[in-house]
Amino acid sequence: MREKISLRPLQIEDAAITWHWRNQPAVMDFFSGHSFSVTYEDELRWMEQEIIPSSAKRSFGVSLASTNELIGMTFLKNFQTNHRQAEFAILIDAAHTGMGYGKAACYETFRIAFRELGLHRVFLKVRVDNLAAIRIYEACGMQVEGRLRDDMYKNGRFVDQFIMSVLEHEFNNH
Repeated sequence: MREKISLRPLQIEDAAITWHWRNQPAVMDFFSGHSFSVTYEDELRWMEQEIIPSSAKRSFGVSLASTNELIGMTFLKNFQTNHRQAEFAILIDAAHTGMGYGKAACYETFRIAFRELGLHRVFLKVRVDNLAAIRIYEACGMQVEGRLRDDMYKNGRFVDQFIMSVLEHEFNNH
């Protein structure tokens, strides 16, 4: 599974690719960060911030191991160092979904979180109707902790989200 992809630092040149991803309808719908189009200039500014090393976040480009083609991004953000936890996010290009790359990227990011960064807990929020993402997160050891009612306003309506997490020992035993 992990041999399918590799994680690498994001680069400013990646903005030309990621800009297209973030304007895909499925991404705008399911990604909790935004529900609107992103200009290339906005994406460049965002990428400039993402590539700066920080103790509050880690950003990774997801590349195909065979070709080095960038197909996605993962993030560990909102680090809470006192509690040894961070929030996880992932975006895989729609052309590369359903092939196991999301699961591999999720697993590899969790491996870094627990084994290299010394985290104890990784969590996320996901729309309750995003069944494909939920299956991937569960396959990587995450569990639903609870339901956040009307947690996000998207496309003119409120939607519920699950909060999910995986603990270090659960991932290591997975």
